[in-house]
Amino acid sequence: MANNLWKSFERWVGQNIFDGSVRNIGSGAINSDDNGKPRSGDLINKTYEIECKCYQKIAIFRWWDKLAPEAKLSGKIPVLVTREKGDIQDTLITIHWTTFNEMKAAWEREKGIR
Repeated sequence: MANNLWKSFERWVGQNIFDGSVRNIGSGAINSDDNGKPRSGDLINKTYEIECKCYQKIAIFRWWDKLAPEAKLSGKIPVLVTREKGDIQDTLITIHWTTFNEMKAAWEREKGIR
């Protein structure tokens, strides 16, 4: 049953966020592109390399649950910036998927992708 949860999540992300992208079965271990190269990422998409993670407890959601209502009260877009102590190179930006979709659509229009 646990396998069905992450597979279902990958399908949801592909359908709702990445314009119908499909799951990459095997995520590179057994799947390859048209040129025979291993295909990485959880979803097949020509523009984005997409990994999907679905775990029971991730601290980022506790931080988001505090940030989102504060942003709504202030009329601003919530943005969560995280990194691990001692790792100045890897900083992650978290935004809500609906905000990401709006930004992605604007960027793709600008680039003539859509």
